[in-house]
Amino acid sequence: MRKIVFLLIFLVACSNNKDQGVATLTDINTRAQETEVITEEDYPLVLTECLNTKGYDLQTPFDIQDLKSMLQQMNRNEEGKEKGREEGGEIMEDVESCIQENELWPDRESVNPEEQAKKFDESLELAQCLRDKGLNIPDPTQDDPKLNLSEAGEDREIIKEYLEECEPERTASRTDK
Repeated sequence: MRKIVFLLIFLVACSNNKDQGVATLTDINTRAQETEVITEEDYPLVLTECLNTKGYDLQTPFDIQDLKSMLQQMNRNEEGKEKGREEGGEIMEDVESCIQENELWPDRESVNPEEQAKKFDESLELAQCLRDKGLNIPDPTQDDPKLNLSEAGEDREIIKEYLEECEPERTASRTDK
């Protein structure tokens, strides 16, 4: 008897709910589509997928560096030499098109070339200062203007100390210009 009473109470409680509180798969799917944001880690995957829809046959890259090397290989002919402007330009146009279509790297156009050159020069000065202090730091490149301090071979505290010592030199050289 008690079981029947509990069952009836349960059925009444459940049947009074209208469709308002019931979650459906369509609700979940539309919310997921609305909030789907592409992270910067996924940019190479999205770009590769887009290029493959344009007729290229690219494997899924591990990261952006892997994608860059794949694109460079595509830009070479069988002898290993760079393709001509027309062939290489077509690949780069497709890359640009995919970047714009998927709104990848939105901040890349906002980088001022003069500001970028200034940061590169500052990184070169810092690398030289750190080398003068005895650290084995390679010069940054245009592609990667950040200094790689992980291979300096020194304790973090020593590197921080050297960075602080080099900072006034960088500040002074900026005001002299």
